[in-house]
Amino acid sequence: MTEEITLPSELIQDGKIEFKNLDQYLAMVDKYVEYGNNFVVTEENMKGAKDEKALINKMVKESASRRSDIEKNMLAPWLPVKEQMMNAEKKLKSAGNNIKVQIDKYDEELKEKWRSNIKLYIESQYQDTPYEPRIPIDEKWLYKKNFNGTEPKDSFIDNELTLSIMTDKANQKTEQNEIKMVKEFASQLNVNPAPYIKQLDNHSLPEVTEGMKFDVRMANQQRESQEAAQRAEREKAISQAQTRQVDEETGEVIKPVEERYDRSFKVFACTREELQEIADFLNGKGIQFQGTSEG
Repeated sequence: MTEEITLPSELIQDGKIEFKNLDQYLAMVDKYVEYGNNFVVTEENMKGAKDEKALINKMVKESASRRSDIEKNMLAPWLPVKEQMMNAEKKLKSAGNNIKVQIDKYDEELKEKWRSNIKLYIESQYQDTPYEPRIPIDEKWLYKKNFNGTEPKDSFIDNELTLSIMTDKANQKTEQNEIKMVKEFASQLNVNPAPYIKQLDNHSLPEVTEGMKFDVRMANQQRESQEAAQRAEREKAISQAQTRQVDEETGEVIKPVEERYDRSFKVFACTREELQEIADFLNGKGIQFQGTSEG
């Protein structure tokens, strides 16, 4: 197939874009598409097949190149305007951000005044009470509808703050009562209440008191086991000592004072050197002796 494709061209005039030869280009493309899809390669037409393939590839490249050129030509008048508009948008954003920063700063300063006045009101409700305020400032409170200027509205106080204050005082009263009960119970069991008071943060009062009783029971069992082991050791020491004296309080063996005896014996047919060895032995043992010589 040797018919050439005429690529489309564009004409931009008076703000309008007109494409020339576009219909002719599309019609010729359809013919080549049909020709290529139905082409059957054989040994006889191998060279022609390669030529047809090269021709179609060339058409694709030329079409893509022309399309890119048309796009550039169409966008050329727009690009400078686009850049100017983008620069203008950046300036507008900068101006808007300048205002936003100031608004955010003003809003945060106002919220800080609201927080401070809420805190002052809450603290005033704890004067002359045994409690300390433990109410966190809820961010959902910090809206203009809840304030006259910077002062909390009565409706806001009635609907939000009063209930929070009453709940906090009631919780603290319960906690103080529970601490008192733990101290009293610990005193009865003769244990340190401090660790059990700390447990009230995560456990109920009944759980804490039950734990206290369990610990005391375990401590008693351990002490009784230790005492039984000590008694067994003392009894063992006594049984093994037999004639040895043992302190019944401590179980320690009292070293007995050995009974000493007086005996006399004769030595026959000893040399002077052997007699000296016997004397040295007796002296080494702390045994008193008295020697006599006969013959």
